[in-house]
Amino acid sequence: GYAGGNLSITSGEGLRDSGGAIDISAGFSVSGIGAPILLRAGDTDGSEEHGGNIWINAGDGQALGSRGGDIGVLAGSSQVGDGGTLHMISGSSERASSGAIFVASSNAGRLGVSGSMVLSTGRSLA
Repeated sequence: GYAGGNLSITSGEGLRDSGGAIDISAGFSVSGIGAPILLRAGDTDGSEEHGGNIWINAGDGQALGSRGGDIGVLAGSSQVGDGGTLHMISGSSERASSGAIFVASSNAGRLGVSGSMVLSTGRSLA
């Protein structure tokens, strides 16, 4: 066919307990570099089209008193060397504008306050 195939990975639904987890792990290395995980959306050659998007959505809290799930993005730690760097870089363009970076806290309901934003650096002992 003309379209590429789809891949769907779905875990089980929990009717009286937690739903099934999905864990994707790369290999451990004793003496080399730990194995990477690359999640890449598809490119396009289509006119007036765009490359595939990647969205990471945490679960919604559906019941009274529940809350939405968190998303954590952590760079690697090191016991003796430098910690890993977290990169957030918008897409570049050779002919037009580069992509924007949006960082926002969502609107609150009538009984709450909008989530705070914290930007801080770590302390140094040097």
